[in-house]
Amino acid sequence: MDSFNHCYLTIRGLRYHYVDQGKGPFVLLCHGFPDLWYGWRHQIKHLSKQYRVIVPDMVGYGETDQPNSLQEGLDRYTFKSVAGTKGLNFDDLVYLMEAVGAKKFYLVGHDWGGAVAWRLAQYYPDHIISMISLCTPYNPVNKSFIPIDDVVKMLPNFLYQKHLADLKTDKLLDDNVEEFFNWMFGAPNKFAIAKSIFGDVPDSTMAFVPDMSYHKRVYAEKGFHGPLNWYRTRRANWEKEQEGLGPVKSKCLFVIAENDPYLVPAMAKKMKKHVPHCAITSVKAGHWVMIEVPDQISEIITSFFASSKL
Repeated sequence: MDSFNHCYLTIRGLRYHYVDQGKGPFVLLCHGFPDLWYGWRHQIKHLSKQYRVIVPDMVGYGETDQPNSLQEGLDRYTFKSVAGTKGLNFDDLVYLMEAVGAKKFYLVGHDWGGAVAWRLAQYYPDHIISMISLCTPYNPVNKSFIPIDDVVKMLPNFLYQKHLADLKTDKLLDDNVEEFFNWMFGAPNKFAIAKSIFGDVPDSTMAFVPDMSYHKRVYAEKGFHGPLNWYRTRRANWEKEQEGLGPVKSKCLFVIAENDPYLVPAMAKKMKKHVPHCAITSVKAGHWVMIEVPDQISEIITSFFASSKL
């Protein structure tokens, strides 16, 4: 960890941890679940040769503060606040980028971070030079709320989201950190309760088992409550996004992971309807593209950004 430049900034009462590496045009990298800033380690090393790369632990994760939803509600985990500001998570990130001197920046998100990237591009089009979403297709706001049970009927692979939103899952994963990460990232010993949470999602298809010791250590210390709160925001996000969202105007790229069991490639079928100008490519990898095919992802990012310079 010493080879990375770790920084901290308090934003609206929450302390954010982020890595600030390199010099040049700004790039913001946003991770998802159950990741941390460290999931971008290969891309940080590659991109920082020509960019200034900002990589936060997202709210609720790692060394960034984790508001307790039972005491403080879910506002800090939602895509838009009730107070009429554009979005607390997104305001936080734009505040962070402005604090480091970035008026405009490139943007990449993966998993939940991909959802963040799409919304950032909608709320703050003037800030985004171009953006990339890894695995996460653009998802418009539905006119009527769709409960998670109905989502699972349409997308059975989303059963895990129902279980991860259950408050009982906090302790379940807190008590099984080692087993959870071993199962999630393909180690041979199986997570005994994986099927009860993830249903028929297959085991990892990675050709190797990555070193997840840093993730295990951080989650063992910090717990899963903060990260899992993101799965509890479905209704709150829907209620807060009924107005104020514009179209995605930024130049954008969506990267499909062909073997992703969670955000399956078929979910991208309607992308062109909602974001007709979005370029789409694919990689032969599972969900964890940044560590499974790190060089390919780094090259995709740098090539796309090079084609969309200011």
